[in-house]
Amino acid sequence: MRTLMLVLLVTGLLLPAGLRAEGLLELLGPNPNKKPISEEFHSGDPLAKEKIALLSLNGVIMSQKLPLGGTMDVVETLRMQLAYAEKDADLKGILLEIDSPGGGITASDILHRALAQTRAKGKKVVCLLEDVAASGGYFVAVAAERIYAHPSTITGSIGVIVKSVNVEGLYDKVGLRDVTIKSSNTPLKDMLSSTRAMTDEEKKVMQGLLDQMYDLFVETVATDRKMPLEKVRKLADGRVYSAREAKDAGLIDAIGFRDDAMAELTRLCGLAKTPKIVR
Repeated sequence: MRTLMLVLLVTGLLLPAGLRAEGLLELLGPNPNKKPISEEFHSGDPLAKEKIALLSLNGVIMSQKLPLGGTMDVVETLRMQLAYAEKDADLKGILLEIDSPGGGITASDILHRALAQTRAKGKKVVCLLEDVAASGGYFVAVAAERIYAHPSTITGSIGVIVKSVNVEGLYDKVGLRDVTIKSSNTPLKDMLSSTRAMTDEEKKVMQGLLDQMYDLFVETVATDRKMPLEKVRKLADGRVYSAREAKDAGLIDAIGFRDDAMAELTRLCGLAKTPKIVR
């Protein structure tokens, strides 16, 4: 039996087993038919030359292939939006609102790097954490110059997880037998097989991989948040934090709402007048 291994930076709080199909599609991100690049007036001064972009990152952070051939790709959408913003000389800053339980480690790392590159191009970036911005969602956020969170935000969940289901007992009950043939020199080829228990060697290999990815997560937080590595390690036991706890721990900068985050971004951009806010 083929096993799909997906390494995740994700909190399980919002992934109930009974999630309806349409609910899963909503969780995975925006409508794939929506154009990823557009600019519409949102608020502020419509006649102002200087602009601030209001962007969002919603749902599980990964590329999701749809049954009919479409792609629900929150990663590529945000990357394209950031690239578009980088080329606009009148656009001075970006407010990124994040509502995500996390996702794939590579997808999260790609978006983190994209935000860092946007900052390197001279754009100011502030992140506003919404209902949940945990694990991979928080990984992305630390690339911002400032992190705000709503009073009711759940964040943190710094860690890496791989999950697998063992149905060996079920197979025994219904009389099924899995037949797997591996090449002679690849005994670890079917790690995380769903039809047998993992061996001690397989557990050791998987643990080593996850620990390396965990180190990447912790080091990224420590570097971007300018925190001692050991302090981050103590915080990074997988637990989630309330906004107040995250603020006290130094994981975020302030608690507030969109207006507060926008005011701070306007200040960072050095804008004396109300800018045009687009999305």
